[in-house]
Amino acid sequence: MDLLERELSLRALNSALVEATLGSGRVVLLGGEAGIGKTSLVEHFTQKLSPTACFLWGACDDLFTPRPLGPLHD
Repeated sequence: MDLLERELSLRALNSALVEATLGSGRVVLLGGEAGIGKTSLVEHFTQKLSPTACFLWGACDDLFTPRPLGPLHD
């Protein structure tokens, strides 16, 4: 699946990954409105990488008002 107009976001994710592999830890927070393609972007990015890469993936609670920093707290 090809993503349209996501080159800048994919470059930013790739840059963070390169810096992380060089020993500088990185955290990427991805936000946006519902349905904008956040999950598709991350899935596309992770599928293109080496199977040895390790990702920790969090998400907000499926509530009307999620608790602040819920994914980070979990």
